[in-house]
Parts: sequence; C-alpha cells; structure tokens
Amino acid sequence: MPQKRLTAIRTEVTEQLIIRFSSGDGGRTVNYCPDCDSETDWISFADARAANGCGSVSICELIDRDEIHSSLTAEGHLLVCAASLGTKILKGEQNNET
Repeated sequence: MPQKRLTAIRTEVTEQLIIRFSSGDGGRTVNYCPDCDSETDWISFADARAANGCGSVSICELIDRDEIHSSLTAEGHLLVCAASLGTKILKGEQNNET
C-alpha cells in the first residue's frame, strides 16, 4: 500500500487599513483625543459609518460601549476618532479570522 504524503504550506499575510475621505477633507479635522491621549484625525459620522461598513445604529452602539471615541462639535456635529475606529476595525477583522 503506498504511503500518503502530507505537504504543509505556510503563508504570511500583511494587512493595511486605509480610510479614504469622500471629497476635499470630507469633514476631517485633527484634534486631541483624551481617550487616545494623542492628536488624531476626527472624521464625520457618515465617513465613520462608510469606513466601518455598517449602519448608524452599530456605530452608535460602539460609541455607547466606548469602543470608539467620539466628540460633539459646538454646531452639534458628531465626530469620530479615526484612530479608535481603525483599531476597532482591525480587531474585528482579527476576530473574524479566528
């Protein structure tokens, strides 16, 4: 009886998260995030929703659970910390792979 052969193939994957803004600065601003303790990009709620690929309710739930950072402007616009959003997206992709 012939012996069975097992071939193991290993691959290495590197990912990079790119968040693109729709037009011009797309509502983007740079400001201090107290939760990140650093200067970060802040993006509009709509851009955060598009970058995360989910609905408004999901973004609001992430904000309520302090998984992503947010700030209200004097005009009443909700801005989202791009650094915390990027971290959340990457963690979500890693959890989906396991």
